[in-house]
Amino acid sequence: MHNVLVARLTDRVACIFRPTNGMEYLAGLMHDVGKLFIEHYFPKEFEQILAGALAKQCNHAAMEREILGLDHTQIGAALCERMHAHNHILRSVWFHHDPLHVDHAADPLGDGGFLAVCVGIGDRLANSNPASQEDLGHASELIEHSPEWIFLQNIYLPHKLELDLPREIKKAEEELTMFMA
Repeated sequence: MHNVLVARLTDRVACIFRPTNGMEYLAGLMHDVGKLFIEHYFPKEFEQILAGALAKQCNHAAMEREILGLDHTQIGAALCERMHAHNHILRSVWFHHDPLHVDHAADPLGDGGFLAVCVGIGDRLANSNPASQEDLGHASELIEHSPEWIFLQNIYLPHKLELDLPREIKKAEEELTMFMA
């Protein structure tokens, strides 16, 4: 469910700034493919990562680096490379937790960080898990004041983020149901 929601949100954020072509949705869908790889091929370590992140109150990527020596973004990028995914998708998977990283934004073959920023915002919104309209407003404010959103506004035409997150969650659930059918 999380990846489908991030895919929808990534596409929604991207279309505020430029026409989308499906790459945005695919990047959101693929952003955590490294986690799926870890869970499938290293189930014991995956359980340690989840338990460690909970115990230490840190994110999964930090525990992945501690336990595996690398994190899901690096694994996901390697998988994208093996699948010959477009470079923008590969880099958005790799940098979705740090889309403004200088190595990414300055890549001459990249998109200046645009897609990774959109995936990062979609991921953050999906993880905000608003329980109420008040929480949803807080999530939107968090995004609108984030360095990533400011980056987009400085590079692209500024717009206000108008997002009905509960509707997007419902649509993601519907899409997931269609995928499973």
